[in-house]
Amino acid sequence: MPLVDVNDSVPDFNFSQHKIIRDFASTRGEDPTKKCLGLIAYGQEIFYIWESCKNELHTANVKQSLRDDVWDEETVLRLRMPPLFTVERLLLNSSCSLMALTGPEGVAVLHLPESWEKNKIIHVPCVSLGERVFQGERHLLRCAKWNPGSPSDSHLVTLTSDECLRCYNVLDKSVLWSCHLSKHSVISHLNIPSRIMLGDTPVNFDFVSPTLQPDEPLETAEWPILVLWGNGNIFYVVSTMTSKKPTITGPLLMSPASDDNYGSDASSLIVIRSSPPLVILSTCSGTIYHSLLLTSEEADNPDEKCLCVVEAIELDLGITVGDDIDMVSCPISLMGDPTELSRYFCIHAGGVHSITIPFTSKLYDFVEFNSTELPSCETNSIVDYLVCTAVSSSSYECSPLLGFAFVDLMMSMFVLLSSGKLVNARLLPKAMHSLQTLLTERTQNEEVGGIELMVENMLQDGGISNQPSTIDLPTNISAQNMLEIVLRTSQHFFNVKKTHEKVAFLLETRCATIETATKEQIAEIHRLRQKRSALKSNAETIAEKYEEMDELTTSISTRLQAAMNRLYSDGPELSQKERNALESLHSFQKKIERYDQDLKRLRLTQEYQLAEIKDAVAALTNTAGFYIGDAKGKALRKELSDFTKEVLSLKQQVEDVKEVLLNEGLIK
Repeated sequence: MPLVDVNDSVPDFNFSQHKIIRDFASTRGEDPTKKCLGLIAYGQEIFYIWESCKNELHTANVKQSLRDDVWDEETVLRLRMPPLFTVERLLLNSSCSLMALTGPEGVAVLHLPESWEKNKIIHVPCVSLGERVFQGERHLLRCAKWNPGSPSDSHLVTLTSDECLRCYNVLDKSVLWSCHLSKHSVISHLNIPSRIMLGDTPVNFDFVSPTLQPDEPLETAEWPILVLWGNGNIFYVVSTMTSKKPTITGPLLMSPASDDNYGSDASSLIVIRSSPPLVILSTCSGTIYHSLLLTSEEADNPDEKCLCVVEAIELDLGITVGDDIDMVSCPISLMGDPTELSRYFCIHAGGVHSITIPFTSKLYDFVEFNSTELPSCETNSIVDYLVCTAVSSSSYECSPLLGFAFVDLMMSMFVLLSSGKLVNARLLPKAMHSLQTLLTERTQNEEVGGIELMVENMLQDGGISNQPSTIDLPTNISAQNMLEIVLRTSQHFFNVKKTHEKVAFLLETRCATIETATKEQIAEIHRLRQKRSALKSNAETIAEKYEEMDELTTSISTRLQAAMNRLYSDGPELSQKERNALESLHSFQKKIERYDQDLKRLRLTQEYQLAEIKDAVAALTNTAGFYIGDAKGKALRKELSDFTKEVLSLKQQVEDVKEVLLNEGLIK
């Protein structure tokens, strides 16, 4: 069946036409193992693909190819010492300086070049790890991951079939530490079924973020490792970046309890580094379990860890055709989204699923607000079927994937199909359940919800995310099954159309409401602008009056200050008229002083004369013989009258002078 992609209408992805993809498709043969591989990787804008037939690593710059529209430039990394085993997976470390080539029979690490040249062949060193374990003792590799606590980003942890964890320093090929998970040994003969078929062996592991003490360096921190066994048991291994031997506890208690211990066919495990950590467990039957890693509340073991299962998800491992369908079983690999904590990916023989966990945002609230009770998981996780490569009818027919890599440059998943084609599985943003969006918008809007959540719920209820967006089925399926798939796809598109019409109606209604509210707000803004213009005009008038008053006040203050300075200065400068007036005032002052003295003398003389007259009158009264004639009395009276008139005239002159001085302000 040809590749069907509902995103073909978007012409923004041409990397599938790159030379390294075309060359890979032309040299790739049929894969009889029907097992998912990981032959591609991506990091720091560089795309890697492994050519098994040539034992070469072909690379291309994705950003440069998309920007310059160049699809034939590549760099070939040729290994100086090719690995002696079949490479099935590429593991790129976080600094993109080392690439681990892994397969069931061994592990090899090549050193990536610091500088890249276009259309060149670069010979790079490649070292093999654990040759005695894989080639000598013939143990198989179960899982390998780079240690996130490595200070040099050069430590690789492997899990082998002898139930042993080993930490290698790839710079010197030394074993930093090793940890045997049980005292039992596996059956080494490859033709005899081992305990992996019975689930009694470790199959996968992942790291848990350490709990750092204040001022504790990251190099000395203890990195816990959760090891998954095939029967669903999970062991807790505490490791360090030193040669100290790790400690093992487990299996961890899981609650609520289950009869089958949450599956006897566990296949993969990842840890989302939230607080508390969220552990994702997958089984071969298509069931995904979400659980929290918590500390036990028992008094006997206060530091013992336990797992609390909060959600179970059933995945469709392909398109189901017919009614009587047997249970499909295939391993499911898990890969976290490096840019979004609330999302991870499920890779299996039937395709790729993307799962978004709204519960992570509630865990953020739990830590941010120091809550004492864990939040309830009421909102189900959102499952998107990105790529479908299998059909389940009377038998399970699939086309396993050859590689998958998350490309943060385009926020999409590159999926390499068994036919050699590269598919760009675009990831729909889940803004309402994004932890990164929540961290930036929590301070802006405390109420998370609204139209976005309604649209997401409507799309989810319409079953859009449950159907694959890209379908690549095997070519050997029957015509009847193909017809049923086509009819079902047509019905799915019809449902998608109806759901989109509902969403469109909702958006149109919301847009009409927003448009009405916008018009009202525009009218209110216009009214406020007019009011602002009036207030601005009044403010300008008041400001002008204030400036005039301020200038007048400044002028008066200046004049008053000058007058005060002239008044209190030591040597005032007077004009000629002011000096003449001052001399006149001084002369008047002297005259007043003289007149005052004359007035005092006259008053004393008057008082003396009055006293003499009084004595004379008394004497005349007492002396009977004293007699003044008429002529003398008349002369005396005349003299006294003239003297009195002269005194009154002088007194009047003095009063007039005083009045003049009072008017001039010279005396008070």
